[in-house]
Amino acid sequence: MGRHHGTSLIRREFAAKPLAHPYDGGLGAPEQYACFTCPAALVMHGRNIIAVTLDGGPEITLQYVDLVLPA
Repeated sequence: MGRHHGTSLIRREFAAKPLAHPYDGGLGAPEQYACFTCPAALVMHGRNIIAVTLDGGPEITLQYVDLVLPA
């Protein structure tokens, strides 16, 4: 589950490249990702709090967060 400032985020389909980049190797498989939609209105100037909660399964290490905002 994903939350931003306490608001639940809506899970969405896997987005392989939310931003154009030249890196294709070492990014993992789609089943290793959790993608969410965060409404732009929730994003504030300054500090933002994003929480990711694992609801079951083995413990994991969160290695990377990609936050894409509309232009």
